[in-house]
Amino acid sequence: MKRVFLPIIISLIFSRLGAQSIVISEDTLICSGTPANLYVVSAKTVGTEDYLLEYLDYAPEDYTGTNVGLSDDSYGGPYSIGFTFCFMGNSYTHFYIGSNGWVSFGGAGALATTYTSASIPSTGGSVPKNCIMGPWQDWHPGIAGGPYIKYHTIGAAPNRKLVVSWNNVPMYSCTTTYGKFQIVLNETSNIIDNHITNKEYCAWADGTATQGLHNLAGTFAYVFPGRNSSVWEATDESSRYLPIDTIYDPEVTWTTLAGTLIGTGDNITVNPIITTSYVASINVCGGLNLLDTMVVNVMENNADFSFSTTDFCPDGSISPSFIETPGGIFTIEPTTIPINSATGELDIEDAASGSYYIAYTTPADPCSFTHGESINIVAYPDATIAYADTVVCAFGSVLPTLITTIGGTFSISPTGSATINSSTGSVGLSTAIIGTTYTVSYTTSGLCQSTSTFSFSIRPFDDATFEYDDDSYCPYGTAIPVSIALDGGTFTSTPATLDIDAVTGEIDLSLGTSGTTYFITYTTDGGSCSNSETVTVLIDPLDVATFGYGATSFCAGGTVNPTFITTSGGDFSVSPATLSVNSSTGAIDLTTGTVGAFYNITYTTPDGPCQNSSTITISINANDDSTFAYLDYIYCAVGSAMPSSITTSGGAFSISPSGLSINSTTGALTLGGSTPGTYTVTYTTPSGFCSSSSSHTITIDQFIDAYFYYDSAAYCNYGNITPYIMNPGGNFVASTGLSINSTSGAINLLASTPGGPYSVFYNSPGCTEQDTFLITVYPDPVLTLSFDDIICIEGEPVLLLGTPTGGVFSGSGVSGNYFNPEDISEQGTYAIHYFYTDANGCVNDITDIIQVVKNSVFAGDDITIIENNIIQLNAEGGVIFEWKPPYGLSCTGCQNPAAQPYITTEYTVTSYDEYGCVATDIINVTVLLFDDLSVFVPNAFTPNNDGLNDYLFAYGSDIAEIESFSVYDRWGSLVYQATNLSPDAVNMGWDGTINGSAAQAGVYAFIIEVRFTFGGSKVVKGNSTILR
Repeated sequence: MKRVFLPIIISLIFSRLGAQSIVISEDTLICSGTPANLYVVSAKTVGTEDYLLEYLDYAPEDYTGTNVGLSDDSYGGPYSIGFTFCFMGNSYTHFYIGSNGWVSFGGAGALATTYTSASIPSTGGSVPKNCIMGPWQDWHPGIAGGPYIKYHTIGAAPNRKLVVSWNNVPMYSCTTTYGKFQIVLNETSNIIDNHITNKEYCAWADGTATQGLHNLAGTFAYVFPGRNSSVWEATDESSRYLPIDTIYDPEVTWTTLAGTLIGTGDNITVNPIITTSYVASINVCGGLNLLDTMVVNVMENNADFSFSTTDFCPDGSISPSFIETPGGIFTIEPTTIPINSATGELDIEDAASGSYYIAYTTPADPCSFTHGESINIVAYPDATIAYADTVVCAFGSVLPTLITTIGGTFSISPTGSATINSSTGSVGLSTAIIGTTYTVSYTTSGLCQSTSTFSFSIRPFDDATFEYDDDSYCPYGTAIPVSIALDGGTFTSTPATLDIDAVTGEIDLSLGTSGTTYFITYTTDGGSCSNSETVTVLIDPLDVATFGYGATSFCAGGTVNPTFITTSGGDFSVSPATLSVNSSTGAIDLTTGTVGAFYNITYTTPDGPCQNSSTITISINANDDSTFAYLDYIYCAVGSAMPSSITTSGGAFSISPSGLSINSTTGALTLGGSTPGTYTVTYTTPSGFCSSSSSHTITIDQFIDAYFYYDSAAYCNYGNITPYIMNPGGNFVASTGLSINSTSGAINLLASTPGGPYSVFYNSPGCTEQDTFLITVYPDPVLTLSFDDIICIEGEPVLLLGTPTGGVFSGSGVSGNYFNPEDISEQGTYAIHYFYTDANGCVNDITDIIQVVKNSVFAGDDITIIENNIIQLNAEGGVIFEWKPPYGLSCTGCQNPAAQPYITTEYTVTSYDEYGCVATDIINVTVLLFDDLSVFVPNAFTPNNDGLNDYLFAYGSDIAEIESFSVYDRWGSLVYQATNLSPDAVNMGWDGTINGSAAQAGVYAFIIEVRFTFGGSKVVKGNSTILR
């Protein structure tokens, strides 16, 4: 920037520009309890009472902002500056805009609407004051075409700017002549810039204008030479009012960050107990403060340590759970507990109860501190308990007889049967399991818990079981228990009429009442666990075993049964055993006895306590032999039949029922003319004591009708047919060539030879007859198929031809006489069925196969390449290939062309297999322009180990590897370098350190070379800022 120093009217002071600043002592470190000295290194400032005027290179701000609609010769405001601005030694936050080209900070008499410029300084009431004139002239913003005046605050603190613009505002009376200029206020520096893009001459009001600064009193001003209410013009000009003043040493005020006053002066002494920031300030520009801050770091008592708690049981060892500053020395009082002076570990095994004080002194680095903690060793209480007995019965409950330390908790093991009150120790025994040993555990309460146990077993109730060898007895003899589980008890009987020994339980059965049930009770002598058991004994009467037959002598034939049995249900026996007697009923088979022999028949009543028996004697006499026989016993109603033998002649024959004629003397049967049926022929020997008779059954059969038939006289050559048979049971025969079952008449048509008619004969069973039926067997129709057996799935429908014609086709994809591959879902083998019925109604079917072929081709996965790279395409499936479009391909009729498209291209490959079947596929080759590959490097990072943005690194979805990574400081020194980094190895990036130490906050340059996943590399350069 070129500065032009100009002579200024009204005592303009030229002096050097001094920096407005205050510098105090550096941050320091003290030990807690020691003082720190704060002092000022430098505290120089300048005021805004005087200004230096200079010209700058033309550089206006944007002519934008909030519109201000002002009429001719008017002003508006106040408006917010947006920051505090110093002018003529005073601070302001608001301003006013005059339509005639000035900005004022207000005050008594400051605002005026006079349109004709005047020389300044001036105390006249019509002259604007406390203002910046840039220039003051008769401008006319009230004319149509506005608003012409704008303002806005731009930038960020502490370097904001207020820009007030007059944008092509017409001159009064010269409304086609325009002025364009800006007044700019700069934050902190309090510099005033005046940019004039265009200021032309207008004869109105003598064409004068004023450019300068005017104080509130109107007593002094700063005016650019030749521009104090004079005629002048300007184009593309920038000028500045630079505040200057005499450099002085102001009073320094010391406060905390919270504003608490500490003291004044260049040197003060403080004695903070914690780290404290102190602010030194000086006042400039009517209340504006210049500040500097220093920190007094107080090394606080950092000897803190602690144990996990303060109370411990005397077991094992304990160590501090936290030591703020390791490396110091531990001690303990009293010294009866061993302590590791370096770690603070205490061996408290069996330590005496009481309070102990542990002190820890930190190493002197640079301050040494001591901190103490107290712990308590708590003794284990006596947990002894006791119950009255170690063996108890399973009823009621028991309470402890001794609890040394009350307030603990009871439990019992095993659980699930006996119960326990956890507070009182009362054990419920009613649900306890007999034979189980239970252990009661008692655990004291408090920090150091003790546990003791007491065990007792559950005794069962006395076993009072006993038994006799039976539960019923006959009324004689004695009965005594065969077992008594526990001796020493007492026997009793109910009713008491039974004679029983109270000690042994022996019963005198002869004194009992027959038919009475007695209840025998045995009670043990077991004290609290005594028990009793009861069994029943019945005194039974003896059974009555009498029985009898109708006589004591019998002929040797037939069967005789008892005429009475007094007590049924018993068993019969015989001696000698050669006679057959039914053991249950007593029935005698007299035919088994020996004629002339005597037999003793004994009857024994049913098994029971009082079983009985009785015996009678019988004898066997011989019977006549009445046996006879015929040669056969089934006859047809024709001819006659004589007995073939008669053992004892002279007897008489009889027959029943009537319908068959018999000779009563000879037994001759007259079969002809007889009525079919069943007859009983009886022969009785001549009359006498043991006369006998015997019988035979004779059957006269009638002739059987052989009528039968089949459903049809003609059949096709498949299946089986069965006839209707009026009288089944005969036999079938048929002509040669017909397969027939001789019993059922079923014909296997498939196994028969087509032809006929065949004769089928049926012979009825018994008194037989014969019938005949004629059958013809038709041959099956002969079928053939004709069609293409291999087709493409995308092909046309195939005509199906069957011979003879007229049949029906079926199967997947079949419609009428066509097979349409469009009607199936996938390639494969498909069965075509043809069904045909001839004029005789005979059906046949035939099946053939069509193979549907589907070609498939795979052009490969979509791929991305960088421009000018070549990729090999590879089609899979088929034998002939065609690629489209041809752009960038090495060949279009090959399987694997090389592709080098220059733009993203969609390639289609068409494939033909060996059957001519067609398939297509598409592959997209995306071509990336090299400059489009994105690599992102943050422009700032915060290496503070909070897990967020701790590393400077390069990011990008297309990065395959970071080949090199270099970082430089502002002087060009290499501070970090890495090679061959994985794109996800963020923690291998720069961590903001140099040689292991944290790098200073600021801007660092980087050069990164990356290799992309599709090939090719790229170098990225830039800057990133460390923020701390």
